[in-house]
Amino acid sequence: MVLIKEAIKYIEKKCNHWEIFQKKTEVLNFEFTKNKANYISSGKIHGIGVRVAVDKRLGFSYTDNINRYKECIDAALGSACINNRDPDFSAFVYPDKYENVEKSVKELEQFDNEDVVSFFQEFSSRLNELDKELTVGSSTYKKITGSKRILNSEGVDVVESYGHNTVYFEPIIAGDINYECGLIEPLPLDPGCAVDFGKRVLALKEKRHATTQKIQALFHADALGQLLYTFVNAAFNAEDIEKEKSPLFDNLGDSVFDKKFTLVDNSLAPRLLHTRKADDEGTPSQKTTLVKKGVIKNFIYDNYCAVKQGKKSTGNAVRSAFSLPEIGTTNLLVGPGRYRELVKEIDRGIYLKGLMGVHTMNRHTGDFSLAVYEGHYVKNGEVLFPVKDTMVSGNVIELLSNITAIGNTLKHSYNGGEGGVYAPEILFPEIQVIGTK
Repeated sequence: MVLIKEAIKYIEKKCNHWEIFQKKTEVLNFEFTKNKANYISSGKIHGIGVRVAVDKRLGFSYTDNINRYKECIDAALGSACINNRDPDFSAFVYPDKYENVEKSVKELEQFDNEDVVSFFQEFSSRLNELDKELTVGSSTYKKITGSKRILNSEGVDVVESYGHNTVYFEPIIAGDINYECGLIEPLPLDPGCAVDFGKRVLALKEKRHATTQKIQALFHADALGQLLYTFVNAAFNAEDIEKEKSPLFDNLGDSVFDKKFTLVDNSLAPRLLHTRKADDEGTPSQKTTLVKKGVIKNFIYDNYCAVKQGKKSTGNAVRSAFSLPEIGTTNLLVGPGRYRELVKEIDRGIYLKGLMGVHTMNRHTGDFSLAVYEGHYVKNGEVLFPVKDTMVSGNVIELLSNITAIGNTLKHSYNGGEGGVYAPEILFPEIQVIGTK
């Protein structure tokens, strides 16, 4: 706190427009082999990122040693001097009202070393109770907690805590099946998830080749979350909209998707992974409806793009202490439907639970061609067998424009680092399956 006050005094003497982003992080790491902790480490990171504007010339610098704040500020000023003037810059974010948000960071902070060991032991025990063949290979656990503070020359001073768990099982083993999976949650973890993972591993036995054909596709929340996160962060990004790189750049107000489809970015939703009271520039968080009953209602903005385009920021700036802000989603929520068991609605189709290579999707068109990591062939409402050596291809926009049915339960299905997806299962009438038959 004292050093930040000194940094403010120092930077105020140097320039009129400035911003300091401070981030403190504590990391706890465990590695397990055969349910025994064989490596434990912990560490702290305390960094600041500094942005300045001198005669509309922007500069940036960062340091992971806050004691060197003077050097960091001077480096930012030095970079501003050699940069071109930016006529679209007016000021950093102005202060506003911030809503209190409900988080679970305190509960996470109390989740100690003994709790971590207990989780892995209980997880393994429940797997073994489900089937004696199920075992866990090497596993890793990481707990991240900390705080961030955004201060600027316009009067913003926002402090916020954050935290989440990350667990990776590499892998869960059943005979010749190796199933890698992970969990990223804001809360202390529930070992009861072992039952679901165990059943998914066992269901992958005796894989068969699929036939190349067009059939119905049921996207499990996990597979859907992967696609949506990648697509939305590109297609609804105001910077890409302005540059006409997004396939939706000219579709604001248009009915593009199926009427059953509603999508919200909500950074105020209680106790979700990316809930926060302000974005990483100090703009108050909000609930932004991106799609309502198929109609595109909004795109997502940070402060710079909003001012440049004559819009209001949606509070979607994300960053680390060591990077400039960029536009990103927070908690993406897909509006649930009314169906409980969508697999029963399939005449002939594929049930997709895990996809590989989603990062290869064409950001500018929504086209994809992806390997199926976890998928099952379904006929007359019955799951028949898992598939192997199979791919699916299509276009995200075309998929979402024709939806058969939506499930009634939201699941935290994907985390992209700065944003996550909470989605139900969705059944689509057709997807191209590429098999070996």
